[in-house]
Amino acid sequence: MTIEEKIKGRKIGIIGMARSGIAAAMLADSFAGMPFVSDAKDKSQLQLEIKRLEKAKIPYETGSHSEKLLQCDYLVVSPGVPLTIEILTKARQSSIPLFSEIEFAYWACKSRIIAITGSNGKTTTTTLIGELFVAAGFKTFVGSNIGRPFLEFVTEIPFGSRGRVIYIK
Repeated sequence: MTIEEKIKGRKIGIIGMARSGIAAAMLADSFAGMPFVSDAKDKSQLQLEIKRLEKAKIPYETGSHSEKLLQCDYLVVSPGVPLTIEILTKARQSSIPLFSEIEFAYWACKSRIIAITGSNGKTTTTTLIGELFVAAGFKTFVGSNIGRPFLEFVTEIPFGSRGRVIYIK
């Protein structure tokens, strides 16, 4: 299934309105999806994010996660959102697929990916590997907590490039 088939015309609920949630909404919108962004934070805490969504004419809600998310074809869950929150439990009970923002970004990625996980040393390891690839002449994108969210730059990676994405979680 192509990225267009996974996104175009689909109702996509995005939980979390921080950097990766906004980037997920923009990616979905760019592939003619119908994103809806939800965040439990109060509207007053999300002014910059709301401005970006309103400028792009992407619907959203703040203050809680409503049942509107259960009308979506699938949900994209931002990092840091506990998988135990009530709306995600209801989504699982309703057989609504849940995807991480990394998986959602992966659908659009045209390059090889190196993902680094663990408890300690991720930033150092990621920085070192990124510098090694740059020194070797590869176009390299480093993301996550030491850069931009993967979703934000995934469409900048040219197809068939010798690029590498290094992402830490």
